[in-house]
Amino acid sequence: MNQEDLARELGLAPFMVRKARGQLAGWSQQGVAGAITAVAQADAEIKGAGTDPVYALERAVVTIARSRGQR
Repeated sequence: MNQEDLARELGLAPFMVRKARGQLAGWSQQGVAGAITAVAQADAEIKGAGTDPVYALERAVVTIARSRGQR
C-alpha cells in the first residue's frame, strides 16, 4: 500500500507514515512483538507486580535492544 493511501486509512499525515516506516528499518514482526511484550512486562513490574522496578526497567531495555534485528 502506498503511503498516501495508508496515511488516509490511518488518519495520519503522509510524513508521519514516511517517518514511521524509516524508524521500522531493521525491525521484524517478531522483534516488535518482543519489544512490546518487554515494555508491558516492565510496566506491570514497575507498578507493583515485581520486587525491583530498576531491574525490571534494565531488563526491558536489554530485551528491546536485542529484539531489533531479530528474525
